[in-house]
Amino acid sequence: MLRVNLNSVSVLAKDERRVILKEIKFDVEAGQVYTILGKNGSGKTTLIKSLTALLPDDQYEVSGSVFLNGTNLLSTTNEDLRAIRKKNIRYVLQDIANSLDPLKKLKYYFSLAEVETENIEKQLKYFLLPPYNKLCRLHSYD
Repeated sequence: MLRVNLNSVSVLAKDERRVILKEIKFDVEAGQVYTILGKNGSGKTTLIKSLTALLPDDQYEVSGSVFLNGTNLLSTTNEDLRAIRKKNIRYVLQDIANSLDPLKKLKYYFSLAEVETENIEKQLKYFLLPPYNKLCRLHSYD
């Protein structure tokens, strides 16, 4: 379960602190998918990065809590946070083509998930994508 209770996300510049997102609260139960929609520049990426503690501390200040399965992602150690991200956090970026390394094959990205191929097949089918073996054949890159 994900429980988000962000009071604010602020940009820090020189001696200024400017609030760019405020009062964001929602819960996502296991098995649910949550979509964040908005115009360009409305803060979608900043919100996602704040939830996963990926904003640079010297440029942003995040006030509130983000609990994932009982752990506050905003106050846990970097080592624990890396393990949590690797095991439990996935999101689809708006411009996925520019997020992939063109020197790595698609099979590499699937292997990072540490999930059985059967589960990957189910997800690909759910999102109406080609089957795993078709995506990974012929040394496809993207």
